Amino acid sequence: MRGTSDSAHEEAFFFIKNPQAAPTAALDTAIESHETHLAAYPDCPMRWLHQGLMGNLLAERGARTGNREDTARAIDALRSATTDPAVADDPKFRGKFLYNLGNFLTKTEFAVSFEALREGVDSYRQALPLLSGMERLACASNMLPEVLRVGDRANLPGLKREAEDIALEFLDEASADPRAESNIWSTLLDCLPKDPEGVDVHRSLIPKAEALTDRAAPDGLRAERFDRLGRLLRATWRVTGGSGLLTRSIAASRQAVSLRPTRGAMAANLALVLGDAGTLHRDPQLLNESASFWRKALEHTPPDSDTHVSMRGDLGAVLFRLSEHRDQEENLRAALDHTLAVVEHARRAGNFGLLRTFLPNLAMARLHLATVTGDQDLMSDALEAHREALALPLASSVRARILNNYGATLSQIAERADRPATELRQACQAMAESLVLLPDDEAQLGEALTMYAGTVLKLLVHDDTKTTRNSAIEAWERVLARASSRSLREPAVLCRELLALTYWRRYDDGTDLGDLDRAIEHGEHVLRQPPPHSERLVRVAYFVAEAYRMRASVSLDPADFERAIDLVAEALDRPDLDDRTRQDFLTVQSANHHDRFHVFSALPDLEVALAHAQRAVAVPVPPDPESAALLQLAACLSQRHQQGGPPEDLDRAVEIYRTAWASIRARLGDPLEADTGSASDVGGYGDVQISVVHNLASALGQRHNRHEIPSDLDEALDVMVTVLRLTPDGHRRRSERLTAAANMFRSRWILTGDPDDLTTCLTHAEKAVSAATEGSFAHYYALAALVGIHGDVPDGQEDDVDAGGGENTDGGGEPTTERDDPLSGERSGRPRRPAGCTTGRA
Repeated sequence: MRGTSDSAHEEAFFFIKNPQAAPTAALDTAIESHETHLAAYPDCPMRWLHQGLMGNLLAERGARTGNREDTARAIDALRSATTDPAVADDPKFRGKFLYNLGNFLTKTEFAVSFEALREGVDSYRQALPLLSGMERLACASNMLPEVLRVGDRANLPGLKREAEDIALEFLDEASADPRAESNIWSTLLDCLPKDPEGVDVHRSLIPKAEALTDRAAPDGLRAERFDRLGRLLRATWRVTGGSGLLTRSIAASRQAVSLRPTRGAMAANLALVLGDAGTLHRDPQLLNESASFWRKALEHTPPDSDTHVSMRGDLGAVLFRLSEHRDQEENLRAALDHTLAVVEHARRAGNFGLLRTFLPNLAMARLHLATVTGDQDLMSDALEAHREALALPLASSVRARILNNYGATLSQIAERADRPATELRQACQAMAESLVLLPDDEAQLGEALTMYAGTVLKLLVHDDTKTTRNSAIEAWERVLARASSRSLREPAVLCRELLALTYWRRYDDGTDLGDLDRAIEHGEHVLRQPPPHSERLVRVAYFVAEAYRMRASVSLDPADFERAIDLVAEALDRPDLDDRTRQDFLTVQSANHHDRFHVFSALPDLEVALAHAQRAVAVPVPPDPESAALLQLAACLSQRHQQGGPPEDLDRAVEIYRTAWASIRARLGDPLEADTGSASDVGGYGDVQISVVHNLASALGQRHNRHEIPSDLDEALDVMVTVLRLTPDGHRRRSERLTAAANMFRSRWILTGDPDDLTTCLTHAEKAVSAATEGSFAHYYALAALVGIHGDVPDGQEDDVDAGGGENTDGGGEPTTERDDPLSGERSGRPRRPAGCTTGRA
């Protein structure tokens, strides 16, 4: 009804109590009435009420007809109504209009706008304290999912806490309305704390959820309640690890599925918890049942939905775990098919959430299937999947996990690569970056540290350069520090073992003893807290004993010799040593006593050294002319000969060295005709092989000095020329070997007067002086030889010049066992590199 003036008129409201049930024609009439009134009386004091009622009617008409303009006008009308100052006098109506505005902004096509979503949530917030009873419960119920959506899209964790608080406030009254109950409980499950500190929240909810399952209700509602209870128990298990919770979760989820067998989501939740139990207990039956329920869930889920696609990915993950127990290739292929379908769908749809979840799974499925089948294309595809995943925006914890798996994949690929160092270096970089991102309280930190330390070792095996060795030491020191700070024993012990080995190997004779000190420190720590595997303890004992022996040879500390001897004696007392390991320890015990004799000249030590070497050679292992035991025996025999032993000692030593040299040539080929000062390890000839050749020359020179057989000296010189060809400039023994060669040529020049020998011996002596560090033993040794040669030239007198190479001041040749590892996987008996660091027979 129209009034007589703008300021005074009769209010007439076309009121429709239930717009949803009203005919469309009635809606049209009511809307037109409100529009006419608002146009006629722009200053109407009840304008807000007309706007609010019209907004509700417009929204209903727009929903029926699909007219977006009606919905937009409805939202504008409700905005005006709720912001009119006069509406404050009627909080009940204002609350209703705000509630409706929140619904229209968040649950219509306008919800695609983030601004509309945020405005809708704010409308709900304002409405909540103005409403009462079931309307207030409905407002809270509708509001909660939208608060979580805004929080997720804006990355505002505070909104998640707000939603949790509201849900807890309405929890006790939620069962009054099934829809509100569903929304409130779903919100609580979404907001449950994922750290152990929040476990009290989980535990407080379990009795409430169990009480709901005991109430009489339609099967559909009871199914939802059992399903929620199963999810709650599973979430609590994930925080506490209590296996009883997992069992109860399975039972509740089974009840839900039995009540609503055609609900795909409920079958999926049962499949999830069965998969957890199967993984926890390594039970293929549970994993197989999980896969069965995933298939059932897929049958009852629309095939074109994102949920259906995600379920295929989860089925693939269960089949991947099942492949570890049965039908490996078949299950891996099925897992790969499902996971690939998910990833391809996610790429087409631009669903980055699915990509972040399932690209890493795709990479692992490809990797494992490639490992089983040997398919290198699949292996490459696995790498590409990891790289694609790493290009996505990821949370730091997710990136850390993918980087670690990427590194593991590269490490696997390296095992089949011709030159694996490149892949292993990339793997180490990826794992190192992963560790930077992993927090110290991460449950998988210990496993990640151990994997990284092992991958660094693999790289060192294939790239045993000074740079890589130093980088490996730095990496293991970092891992050790972090593992120790978190009391992670396994990676800490592993790193101490590797550091003891690598510091020992890095030590260069006669240089700073710091590397040996550190090797001993780490090794002794492991011996005090031994690793779980006895073979690792034995290996560490060997490294530490060798480090003590090397340090004693420089420091002349008898306590170091004693500790080395005691460690080896303890190892030899072990009943579980196999024959090869026993031979190796007997060999190193011989070296301990031999070196102590060299330092302190106590003849009993030489006899004990010889006895241990003879026992080592007598151990029943496959014969090998290059074995460390035989070479140590030769060193002891040569030394005893110098102390007045029988001539047969030297003959036996020569034959051992000569046979070893023949074996080396047959195995590696004749040394290249390289110039003096060529690169080390030419043709596979390393320090151990070159020392064998040098010691043959030394023994031959020694025998010539005793018996004056010309052929011995000629052979010694031929062999010594080979030694010089294989010893590069800058090598720690370059100067000493040049001096030994100069003395040998000097001896033959004295005997034959050949001027070429004189020229050669002078050249070698001068080079030896230049190559030596001033003030070192090698420098004095070279100067003495040079002065002696010049002293011989003027008058041609044959001074008493020893054969040089035959009687080195180091006790008869170079050591050939100082860097050998008796505990490596290489069981040929030849001198070997340390455990885990040998790629060939030497």
